[in-house]
This record gives sequence, structure tokens and C-alpha cells, in this order.
Amino acid sequence: MEKELAAFGSQAPLSHSSTNDSKHDSEITDRDLDYFSIRISLASLLKTLTYSVLQGDIETWRDYAVTDIVSDSREAREEVLFLAISGIRTDGHLYVREAYDRGCRIFVTEREVTLPEDCLVLGVQNTRIAQNVLARRFFGYPEQALLLIGITGTKGKTTIAHMLVDALTACGMEAASIGTTGVRHRDFHRDLVNTTPDIYVLMRYFFLLRRRGVNVVAMEVSSSALKGHRVEGLLFEYAICSNVGYDHISPIEHTDFNDYRDSKAKLFTMANTSILNLDDPSYAYMKTHAHGKTVTYSLKKSSGADLWATDLRHSYDEGKGASTSFTVHGLEKSVATISSPGDYNVANALAVIAVMNQMGFYLDQYKDALRANKVAGRSEFLDTFPGIIMMIDYAHNGMGMRAVLEMLSGLKKQDGRLMVLFGAVGGRAKNRRRDLAEAVSQYADVAMVTTDCPYDEDPEAIMDEVLSYMSDFRGELLQEIDRHLAISQMVDFARDGDIVLFAGMGDDNTRTFRGVTVPYNEKTVVLDAVEERKMRETLF
Repeated sequence: MEKELAAFGSQAPLSHSSTNDSKHDSEITDRDLDYFSIRISLASLLKTLTYSVLQGDIETWRDYAVTDIVSDSREAREEVLFLAISGIRTDGHLYVREAYDRGCRIFVTEREVTLPEDCLVLGVQNTRIAQNVLARRFFGYPEQALLLIGITGTKGKTTIAHMLVDALTACGMEAASIGTTGVRHRDFHRDLVNTTPDIYVLMRYFFLLRRRGVNVVAMEVSSSALKGHRVEGLLFEYAICSNVGYDHISPIEHTDFNDYRDSKAKLFTMANTSILNLDDPSYAYMKTHAHGKTVTYSLKKSSGADLWATDLRHSYDEGKGASTSFTVHGLEKSVATISSPGDYNVANALAVIAVMNQMGFYLDQYKDALRANKVAGRSEFLDTFPGIIMMIDYAHNGMGMRAVLEMLSGLKKQDGRLMVLFGAVGGRAKNRRRDLAEAVSQYADVAMVTTDCPYDEDPEAIMDEVLSYMSDFRGELLQEIDRHLAISQMVDFARDGDIVLFAGMGDDNTRTFRGVTVPYNEKTVVLDAVEERKMRETLF
């Protein structure tokens, strides 16, 4: 989209979308390679893999040193094993010759392939499952030295993961998070392509994190990862379900809601203790899949949960920001405060408190960390103009949008307006377009429809579809295809008493248009627009 891309000025695209969707997450960089150098004999690597020999003599290759495992032909080289993975968009079997030409001689495939005689081809039933077996063995099963906490849900995964890390760190643990905001441990941070990376990338980071002294990992586990066997074989000490809404239904994600829900439920068959939200409609279903102990939390005193909250008090102070205090009952009896308003954030905090309680920690040990916890791009309030509230949030589906707008409605002044800038992602979960439009129509006084991440879809067509669901909207409806200009207009339009929500992008640092990925940061764009308005007001 030339108009939108032009807004980035001289910034060069970061990358072009690959036709080979079996590529490892691109966050593995040369600076990480300094942490280790692994060489393992092929015989040792294959010890736990069930396979058949499709080509070559296995005995002549037993002592061959394998230094890496790849599923992207562009990363193939000598002493590397190539996994031909059948992906959603393409098939790794189509790239075996390219991998061979780059020096690879060991291949694991799901069917026979045509290659020169000087290589070994092993056949397996499912190369994604084989990748799981091989990656874990290659890195020496690093997950066995880590206490894993898995978090799934339509909304809240990232917030819970960050809260957990801060709480655990306050209690003397070396904790890291893996998820939408990347891999994080203290000053160590690497971006991820997927919320839950493939098992090779996951094992590699487990290995690196162990080298850094980490003993607990709080990781977001997406429904796609569970469906695609990315975490198969892992044992989670604790598994959390925040909530389950209607989302991620598309040709490249889940066929229907049952597929989505069932995929999430797999996590609880892999956990010793399941932490479940008793208020969510998914509770009963998830409980039937919990193989170990179940601990419940709720915002309702009469729910019968193991842990519940009462006396919720949300506030926003222009000088101090937002906060919510509440009283905890059940497994704990204390008063807690978090730095974000909204009942959904209290529910997230309860999930954290439940895990910490099961680990033997008490709220008084980490309540200061809970109060100080803030996650970039999640209910993030910005310091802009006196009398105007501006917030960035990752709300990108109907469930998330409704929760955020309900919270902001509670902060709105009588003469103020609730203004929302949003778009809808392309290429997946098209139901979000209607859901987002209906949520905004219900709560907003001013709505600006713009682009999100269109990927390979026509951004104007996405906007037109969103707008088609807003025919009954009674507020002021604006549209601008260029998100930069849309943000500037909303910043300029805001007046004393207004609340402005910039929804959808959160803390993402890129956007993708027609196969081209460009740098982008919503907070930077908003604050630049704020400074431009301040300069104009100073001059005139």
C-alpha cells in the first residue's frame, strides 16, 4: 500500500515475506550463537526417534557430527540436519534440493524425495513431531531443568506472564518470560515471530536461559502452538487459562470454535496443576481436561472458588496514573494493588496469586512488585495533555476491545468523549472485523477506522468491511487509511475531558503490507503527534 508505506519516509523494509513458512523464528542471531557450540553424533541424535530409512545406509552415517537442525532451506549447510515440514502456506519437501545444494546431506521427510545418492533420507510420519523429538535431544532436554508455567487464553496471557516474572523475581527466583513480547530475562530480550515459537527455537532459548541461571519460565502457549505440536512432550508444573472467546477462526488457524477451544484444552493434559478462571464459560470444559490438581479463581464471592477478590476500586490520577486495589480471599487474605484499572486485570492478578500460593509464596512477599508491574502496549497510559487521557492497548479482537472500553467508560467524565482508533488485521480471523466494529459502536463517542496489519489483503477492503458493520453507530465516525495520519487527527481532535484509545498494535514493532515488513511503534507515533500539536499550540 504505497500511501501507507510512504508514511515511513526513508525507513527501509525489514524483510519480505518468505514463501517457505517452515522457517525458524528469525530472532536467533549471531550474538546468541556465542553462548554455545553443540556437536552431536547422528546415532545419538536419532536415539529416541522412530523412523525408516528411505535412502542411504544408516550405518555409514552413525558417527556423522550434526551441528544444527533446520527447517528452512536457506539456513542449510554442511553438518546440518534438514527437516522437511509441511506448512500451511508451502511444503518444505519442495526445498530439499536447495538444502542439498547448500551442503546439507542428512534429511528427515514424510515421504520419498529425489536427491543425489550421497545423502541419507529418513522417513517419519510427522516431521513436526520429529522436530520436537530431535530438538529436545539436540539441546540436552533443557526444559527438564526448568519449572514451566504455561498460560493460554484469548486475552491476558502477556499480562499474566509479565506479572508472574516480576512476582517471582521479587521472591528471589530467576524467572524469564516467553511470548508475544519476546524472550525476556532481566536485561536479555529477543523478539519472536510467533507468540509460541517452534520447538527448536523454544529449546534453544531454554538452553540459553539455563546458561543465564534461569530456573522458572512463564510462557504464553497459543492455541496454534498446541494444535501444531510445538509444545508436545513438555511438562508444565502449572497451566493457566485466563478465558476463552471466539477468535482465531480462519483457514490458517482453526476451523471453528470447537477446534480453537479443544486446542487450548490440550495444555491442561500436560500440567501437574491447572489454574482456572471459574467466571469464564470455558471453565467446566477445561476442568474435564485437567489431569492433575485444579485451583480456581473468581471475582465473585459466592462462586466457591479457591481464591476470589472483592472491594475492587479502580482509579486514575493524572499525576500518578491508573491503579486498582482489591481484597483477596480464600487461599490468601490480603489487600493488593495493581497499576492498571479493569476487572480483567484483577482476574489476571488472581491467576498470578494462585500460582505463587501453590509455589509457597505469600502476597506480602511480592505485593510491591505486583503494584509496580506495567506491560508496554497493554493498558498503557501516556503522559500527554492535562485533562486528556490517552492509552495504547493491544485489544485486537472483540473480547479484548469490550473489556478495555468497559474499563475506560468507567473513567470517562460526564462531558468527555470516549474516542477509539482501531483497524482489523488481514489474512486471518475475519470474524474480528464484525466483533471489533460492534464493540466500538457500543461504547465509543468517536470512532476512527484505519489500517492495522493487512498482510497480503487489500487494506481498503478490510476497512470497508469494518465500516459496513458500523451503520448503526450513533457517534462520530471517521476513516483514514494511513494510520499515521489517523493518529495525528485523533490527537488533534481530542479536547479536555476526552479519553483516546489507540487499539490493536500495542507494543508491536513492525507492520506488514503486501509481503513487506516495515518498522513501526504505536507509542512513538502517538507521542510524535502529541509533540507536533504542542508545538503548534505554542506557536499559535
